[in-house]
Amino acid sequence: MNKKLRYSLLTLLMAVFCGAWAQEVEYDLTSGWTFDSQAKTMTNGTVTFNAYGSASFKQNGGYVILGKQDAYIELPAYDFDVEKIEVVGHKGASGSVKQNIFVDDVAVSTETTGANEVTNTYEIAEGYQAAGNVYTLKVTSNHNTQIEAIKVYKKEATDPRLDPEIAFSVSTYEGVVDDMTEEVTFDNPHSLPVTFTSSNTSIAEYSDGDLYCYAAGTATITATFEGDDTYQPAEATLTVTVTDPNAPGSENNPYTVALAVQAIDNSGKVTGVYVKGIVSQVDEV
Repeated sequence: MNKKLRYSLLTLLMAVFCGAWAQEVEYDLTSGWTFDSQAKTMTNGTVTFNAYGSASFKQNGGYVILGKQDAYIELPAYDFDVEKIEVVGHKGASGSVKQNIFVDDVAVSTETTGANEVTNTYEIAEGYQAAGNVYTLKVTSNHNTQIEAIKVYKKEATDPRLDPEIAFSVSTYEGVVDDMTEEVTFDNPHSLPVTFTSSNTSIAEYSDGDLYCYAAGTATITATFEGDDTYQPAEATLTVTVTDPNAPGSENNPYTVALAVQAIDNSGKVTGVYVKGIVSQVDEV
């Protein structure tokens, strides 16, 4: 019994890891801010914003009120790339107020409408995410807005390495025992340095292109790629079930009629076994 099997390490799907949002800065505007309408600033003693409200510009009972058209809060420049800014609106804010994020006089996100108990999200345009940009939250309609918080999200660095999906392509087979070996070829089209381990080396293991089956049972073969400058780490598993070709009831070692009857008496039902002998009496089929 020497069947040739083939397992293939597939690298069919390649994906680039994308960046993720991570909150970097949050400004709580519910209390503690001092406003200077002459200098057009607001400060909490730690950070100072350039700010201006043509009609209203103050702190009022758990929020900052800002309005109307062209009123703004100018955030400081950051030393990281900015991917998103969130503005948390108070429950008394206008449902019609329009707002957007600007760099200089350029709108760098999508204008929103309404701020009443709404968290407006401004995803910054790709060309305006770089560190050093100064972002301005500006009212763009003739309404007031009420702000509880402003959150600034850092753009996470992307990993340029590819992410190979590795998997075994498995052929169905009968296992073997003792020192018999099933010959296996392993296809690795990208020459990835893959390490193979077995959950139970007394049952089966993979080494130097061959799958060695030693005893009846189940073992999990794991292919592990640690990753390199081109590819992300990856892992695939293969469950190997080894059967004994000489086990009682197998084709090589069939039951006698007496043993088959005994097995039926013990379990009430026997399936998938071989029986060899002369049947002299049949009580029921």
